[in-house]
Amino acid sequence: MQRVSSSEISVNSHADQPMEASRLFCNVPTEIGPLQSAFSTLQPGKIPWLGWLKALVIAATCGAGGCVFAYMIVYFDGPTWLYPLFAMPCFLGTLYLFAPAARITYVGEKGIFIWQRKLGKESEQTLLFTSEIRLHVRTSRNFNHGIYTGTDYGFAFLTPLPEEKLIIDGMYFSLKDNIPSGNEFHFGKSAERAYTQALQTPLMRDLWAGKSKEFPIENGPLLTLSSRGITFTQKEKTDEIPLAELASVSVNDGYVTIWRKGGKAGFLGIGRDGVYRFEYAAFPNAQLFFRALDTMLRR
Repeated sequence: MQRVSSSEISVNSHADQPMEASRLFCNVPTEIGPLQSAFSTLQPGKIPWLGWLKALVIAATCGAGGCVFAYMIVYFDGPTWLYPLFAMPCFLGTLYLFAPAARITYVGEKGIFIWQRKLGKESEQTLLFTSEIRLHVRTSRNFNHGIYTGTDYGFAFLTPLPEEKLIIDGMYFSLKDNIPSGNEFHFGKSAERAYTQALQTPLMRDLWAGKSKEFPIENGPLLTLSSRGITFTQKEKTDEIPLAELASVSVNDGYVTIWRKGGKAGFLGIGRDGVYRFEYAAFPNAQLFFRALDTMLRR
């Protein structure tokens, strides 16, 4: 795997803010193409702790804490000069707690790369964008008795080989989308944009050539997009909405709704005709579908 030195990197963060090259100590694989964005949990001027050093700190903390605790129980009235030993575990634990984190994420035109050190072990993961990937995106605002308790999100890049899948998930606390720049939601959005851009050009080439693209909805219909329109297949029933008869496509409250001109929503789904509604999270490569459809409608 060829790499580009991190010292040669000039790129913004996933939140589109300036990124210090000194924080990107991990070189970039050339396979993921020109960089679109990057982020590091490492603060400027710091270096990541070695795995053996963190293990040593943990062992010293546990050992010192256990010895002091045992002594305080058995010899509560022991010499006062031993009492400073009680502060040692706290000091070492605090030192470990504030040790520089080590996780770097890169988004390129052709793929994603993640490097991290966790529990003393280094790991890397590379995902190259291909048409075989199914990207599912979900966001859910949570409320408890009317009080906002945070927004969960997830970006799942699912591959034919389950062990190669890549999941970006987490939570943020903001009702106005004022999300902290270090939150991995920005990583997920940047990866989604790059993935969609990478696949859009070859998809449009295929559509204009008369080919079609399938978007299988989980627990829902199979959507097939072509230059003629959108075909829905479910339970051996097929319905096609030509582009000229498409009224609207909308996303509200986590659901996608596609209307045919003159379509009827019905009552609680009963009597529905020409209207299709399904969860956005169940829609693979949703942004790719929307961009391709918009391109065809604008032509």
